Amino acid sequence: MHHRPYGHDNPYDPQVFERKPRDPEVGDLVYVFSQVHGVGKSEEIDVHVKVQQGEDIRVIPSTLKEFQGDDVWEASLGDFETLDQVKYWFETTVKGKKVKSDIYHFKPLKKHALNRIHSYYEGKETLWLKGDTTHKGKSLYMYFEKEGSQFGITMDAPGIDLLNIGHNDMNFSLQNYSITILEQGNKVKLYKDEEIYLESYPEEMFPLVEWLQNEDGFVHQVCWNFYSPLEERFFGLGERYHKLEYRGDEIDCYVYNQYRDQGSRTYIPVPFYISSKGYGLHLKTDHYSVFDFAHHFSDRLQIRCDVASPTLNQRFDLFIGNPKQVVALFTEATGDAVLPPVWAFGPWMSSNNWDRDSIVREQVKKTNELQIPSTVLVMEQWSDEATYYIFNDAEYEVKPGNEVHRYEDYQFPEWGRWPDPKGLMDYLHENGLKAILWQIPIQKYLNRQHHPQKDNDEAFMIEQGYTVKDESGNPYRMPEGWFKESLLMDFTNPDGTKWWFDKRQYLLDIGVDGFKTDGGEFVFGRHTTFYNGSTGHDMRNQYPNDYIESYYRFATEHHQGDALTFSRAGYTGAQTMPAHWAGDERSTFDAFRNSLIAGLSSGMSGISMWGWDLAGFNGDIPTVELFIRSAQMAAFCPIMQYHAESKAEFNQDRTPWNIADRTGDERAVSGYRYYANLRMNLLPYIYNEAEKATIAGNPLMKTLFMEYPSDTKVYDIFDQYLFGEDLMVAPIIEEGREERDVYFPKGEWIQLFTNECVTGPCFRKVKASLMDIPVYVKRGSVFVSNLSQELCWGAFIGNDTTVYTIPVLHIYPLKKLRKNVSDHLGNEWKIQGSENGILNVDGLEETRIIIPKDLDLYNKVNMNGKQCSKIERETDFVYFIKA
Repeated sequence: MHHRPYGHDNPYDPQVFERKPRDPEVGDLVYVFSQVHGVGKSEEIDVHVKVQQGEDIRVIPSTLKEFQGDDVWEASLGDFETLDQVKYWFETTVKGKKVKSDIYHFKPLKKHALNRIHSYYEGKETLWLKGDTTHKGKSLYMYFEKEGSQFGITMDAPGIDLLNIGHNDMNFSLQNYSITILEQGNKVKLYKDEEIYLESYPEEMFPLVEWLQNEDGFVHQVCWNFYSPLEERFFGLGERYHKLEYRGDEIDCYVYNQYRDQGSRTYIPVPFYISSKGYGLHLKTDHYSVFDFAHHFSDRLQIRCDVASPTLNQRFDLFIGNPKQVVALFTEATGDAVLPPVWAFGPWMSSNNWDRDSIVREQVKKTNELQIPSTVLVMEQWSDEATYYIFNDAEYEVKPGNEVHRYEDYQFPEWGRWPDPKGLMDYLHENGLKAILWQIPIQKYLNRQHHPQKDNDEAFMIEQGYTVKDESGNPYRMPEGWFKESLLMDFTNPDGTKWWFDKRQYLLDIGVDGFKTDGGEFVFGRHTTFYNGSTGHDMRNQYPNDYIESYYRFATEHHQGDALTFSRAGYTGAQTMPAHWAGDERSTFDAFRNSLIAGLSSGMSGISMWGWDLAGFNGDIPTVELFIRSAQMAAFCPIMQYHAESKAEFNQDRTPWNIADRTGDERAVSGYRYYANLRMNLLPYIYNEAEKATIAGNPLMKTLFMEYPSDTKVYDIFDQYLFGEDLMVAPIIEEGREERDVYFPKGEWIQLFTNECVTGPCFRKVKASLMDIPVYVKRGSVFVSNLSQELCWGAFIGNDTTVYTIPVLHIYPLKKLRKNVSDHLGNEWKIQGSENGILNVDGLEETRIIIPKDLDLYNKVNMNGKQCSKIERETDFVYFIKA
């Protein structure tokens, strides 16, 4: 008889054999479901449930029903009005034999709430507030850092003498905001000047703090209720695909592998939001949480969080400022963002179909022949799909699980798929490409198949306790999903982690530059346990960070920082281990739109170094239109990558040449080539802006809301963004469109490719043929590019990130101009323009200076003190020092 009260603890996919609700409250009607295995279809059986609370035992009949194609026995246990433990079990008789299940139990949860705040203590570092509650004899303490961002609640008495709050309102001034206690302690308000950030709900129906606990004092969940004015808007919360602003939504934070069509589900949730009222709030937890942004009630903000603790402790960080300041404070608190190596900012090439040396070399040769630059090549189908660290077709002596193979221990036959892995790495490096290999943190379940080395590794892994464990202390096997029944590596175990990476050390030794760290959404069940004492409550969300951080440290320590991981999943602090991509999506315009939103929401959640599988990776190849439009947007994205899933009847590669071959439309090649070359042209700018963004703790790819928060017209704009400080990008994301409405914020904006000038604020309908993307430069900007001898965008300059063909300084001057700009090679240019018509530039003498004609304010331009010659072109002037 099969019954699991919590199922797999998956909030999106309840099992047919679980309890509903999983954690009953007093008064809830409780249902239980079970399956009986080993009974023939023709056998008639009766299943009943016995329920005991106190001395009372009831017998409840079950009803046989069909759910999701399975026969399931359902019983209603009724509701429970007391806190006493409830026990229940299933019984049946099969062929005259009585069968009894395990005994299950739960303790009903009761809701308690904060009544009023009645006393306070104002210390040097902390303000304490004490309140009485609906839980008889229990008090609740709120605390606020006076010079920091943290506030929270606890039931643990701080051991201080508090003063009574009288009948009058009381005000307390902290460094960043003030607190007022109103209505004799019944209301709390956090504010600065005239702006109220957080405040109690005005009616008693929603207490500021509520929580659920059982009779033992075990706290299951805490809930905060705040008033939210109708004009308040909310952003952030990690990588979200369905929309950029959330008022009216209820969104949870649960790391999840939603294959395609993610909606509000995500691989990278972050319990942090930015409010249009000038603050950001970070819920400091790894546990499951839910944010109700005026979803159930139009003026209530509610935040619920699982606690799973014998006592109540809950903390927030409250950050005050404009959106850029708020995100910077958040990343400072959760981990400084890390700048990837410069080669990560070139175009990437990838496919799940490149399963042998010859194919990889063929793809490299093709991209070189077509003058389509790439700086990174990702190989997914390289391993034996059992150990995930041995190349396919390698020959070797099977070793005990505790021993390690070095590269010299393997033989790579000529007939094999990978006859010379080290030679291949050398070949990629000689062609200016970095090599990224796919990884997954599991010991794969092979059903009845055997793989001697994998079997030895697994036996040793289990013997040493290197796996995640279930509640009984046995190796945890994943109950659902992608790698069902596989073991999961426990990266909180330092000995196990060392063992894991010793097996993979030879990969770095032969020149692998990083890892595509896929998956990580694998912890199901609150009772799973980890070496460091954590449980599934903690590790469902935190596990991908532990996994990826281990790989990131492994690669970057070996390569002295010149490495990265490319990851799908993550949680708070993921910005410390770049980079990430948006997971698995279809090749449709809808998915394109959703991926753009995902990138912008990630940036507002601190995760800046982000990319996506341009034009999607799932299903048949994208149309040429979708492929080109996606490449245009990806060229102005932190990571530019195409990728495809496994082979089908026809070649599914998202390479431009395969799409051209499949469709007969050569524009797939010419269009992608232009934007891949443009990416290399802009690489000095991209790296410089990425470096500035990393230092500042801000995203490279910013919503207009982040830059113009006082302009309410930008709140709902999800299809325009700023790429760095100087460029505004407005991609075409609708099929069949060759024009779109663009919003120009206050200031002057110059079209990057035509030098047309628009003065904002205004909406303007702009044309964009299939080969064009609207991109605008903010007037006053100065940036560096790497152009061909023809000094035109999109021309081939190769993929070498260490040299210039021609360094070009693009200047869009204001009357007074004083700027310093730098590049990825450590060069610096100092620019000073005066009102008397002289522009002085100090920097590389071979630099060309390009200024749009309509903006050229200068009658004289000097480079390093030497007067420049001038060439007039259709829309600009070029200045240079004659050789």
